[in-house]
Amino acid sequence: MQLVAHDGFYSAQSKSVELVVPPRPLDVAILHPHDGFTYAAGQTLRLWGAATLADGQPVPAGRCS
Repeated sequence: MQLVAHDGFYSAQSKSVELVVPPRPLDVAILHPHDGFTYAAGQTLRLWGAATLADGQPVPAGRCS
């Protein structure tokens, strides 16, 4: 990582440093239905979500259910 500060005319840079970011667990987000959204009886229910791996890549479709 390197910090770069810019004031519109000049830039200053820090020395680069290496960061170790620990792995994180799978991240899941429910995108639809929105919080508080209600359905009428008999209405089609559509579910929509997203899941990403620790490196930010999408979870392969075969691993989602």
